[in-house]
Amino acid sequence: MIDTIVDLNHDNDIDLHQVQSAGILGIIHKASEGHGFRDPRYRERRDAAISLGFLWGAYHFSSADS
Repeated sequence: MIDTIVDLNHDNDIDLHQVQSAGILGIIHKASEGHGFRDPRYRERRDAAISLGFLWGAYHFSSADS
């Protein structure tokens, strides 16, 4: 098994049970971007992932103009 973490955001359609079956250990999910965007799927996915036993991480996406 390869220890793997996936990077997700609100644009990804993903089945966490399939991810778990594939041997993925953790998820890093975009929580926010720029000055005001909050990822609308962040909390829902965080809660589901933690309940399935995934390691969880989050990040803020920023660029020079945000």
